[in-house]
Amino acid sequence: MYVHWIRKDTAEDADLYEELRDAWDGIDYAGLPSFDDVLPDILEWVRGIRVADTVFNDYTYRASRLLYFDNALDESNIETAVRWLSDYGYVPRAFCGVGYAIELTDGYGGLSDQAVVQYAIDMIIKDGRYYPVLDESDYERREDAWLRDYFDGEVSDALHCR
Repeated sequence: MYVHWIRKDTAEDADLYEELRDAWDGIDYAGLPSFDDVLPDILEWVRGIRVADTVFNDYTYRASRLLYFDNALDESNIETAVRWLSDYGYVPRAFCGVGYAIELTDGYGGLSDQAVVQYAIDMIIKDGRYYPVLDESDYERREDAWLRDYFDGEVSDALHCR
């Protein structure tokens, strides 16, 4: 996928750079590297996205392909990611199961805020240095509901088997 290089010291890229850095800095998660350190990695990641991994057009990436939630952690992380990404534009979920898609560029090669936020989400969830929960309170609430539903089902199953 085409995405152009961003240089913070040029007039045409200065505003975009500031906008993307603000999106990165808006992620309230301890331990993330600085935006300047990861910007080349983000650009390389976007360049590596294949057209087969896009939906709707050449620059809308299907970030999550889950067809259903296996557990409370998946549900919490997906819903939190969609909430975070929605601050930077519409997050389509059609054709993605319970997953979602994001716009990686503006369609002309300019990196999007959503791509920057998704890269941070991927770092948090996939990198072994981080605890893979995006929002602890959201996860706890969903885990309680999953456990309650599970044990309610177990009790009702046991009553029907007698």
